[in-house]
Amino acid sequence: PNIIEDVRGLGLSIGVDLPNKLATKKICYQCIKNGLLLISLGENTLRIQPPLIITKTQLDKSIEILENSINYFIKGKISDDAYIFINGW
Repeated sequence: PNIIEDVRGLGLSIGVDLPNKLATKKICYQCIKNGLLLISLGENTLRIQPPLIITKTQLDKSIEILENSINYFIKGKISDDAYIFINGW
């Protein structure tokens, strides 16, 4: 199932809307754990804002980490401890 509700942005400032706070926080945690620094905005938006000098290789790796993190969430592989950890930010 696709849990992405909306993607919007201008240039390299991108917001990805997810269904709820739990999904947003857990996916954010999983991305950080795998080397992709993201933050959440509001209850359900992931903020993606790479540097303007990002290379194609780095961009491809970032997309791979985000996709894998979303799939981990869908499969229930991210523990509730992740939510507790990331919610303190």
